[in-house]
Amino acid sequence: MAGVRIVAAFLVSATASDFSTRSDLVKRVSGFISETTNPIEKLIIDLPSDIRFAFATLIEQLKINPPGGSGPHVLLDEPDSAIPVESRKSRDSRDIDVDAEAARFILSGESPPVTWRPFIRQLNLSGRKNFEATTLITGLTNLQILNLRGTRVSDVAPLSGLTSLESVDLVNTRVTDIAPLAGLTSLRSLDLRGTPVENVTPLAKLTNLQSLDLKGTRVRDVKPLSDLKHLTIRGV
Repeated sequence: MAGVRIVAAFLVSATASDFSTRSDLVKRVSGFISETTNPIEKLIIDLPSDIRFAFATLIEQLKINPPGGSGPHVLLDEPDSAIPVESRKSRDSRDIDVDAEAARFILSGESPPVTWRPFIRQLNLSGRKNFEATTLITGLTNLQILNLRGTRVSDVAPLSGLTSLESVDLVNTRVTDIAPLAGLTSLRSLDLRGTPVENVTPLAKLTNLQSLDLKGTRVRDVKPLSDLKHLTIRGV
């Protein structure tokens, strides 16, 4: 893993320097990465967040400065222009958490950069009482864990295409309609405590669902979920 970190750091720095115009190796590696972005994203999806961030910024760097290009070099190992101002002051560029940076973007009212999105797997917006713009989460197709507990969220329609989601926490939100979650076939855990949800029928075909908490909801009938043999229901 240390070797991967060194290579990632080297490539990001090298492509942002004059070395990229002199080294055939850097040109070849950079060209390969810029032409095969999707396979690279799949390859590194399980790596630590700082490594994922390094490759995400490298891909962004290659879009700005193509291999061998003569344009201005922009060092994205320190992508301050793409980081919300409030997060720049305390950020250590050697230990970047792409998931946390993505959350800061969203809380500042912006969607994370497109090149970051395949690398974002967890999003914790818990306790952000003024947050309600779930449209900013659309496009995070590799997101696995989403925590919206205690926010003002009422509309989960923007989550309908996030089919990699495995855990969703909607505790004490304003969500009433969970129909948009019907297609989240990877979902294993859903926490609806304290929401005004009344109908759980949309969850009937989520065969991977294992945990559902309905304490404090308006749900009275869970028979539609009777075929989900691995499901444990709490709060009813």
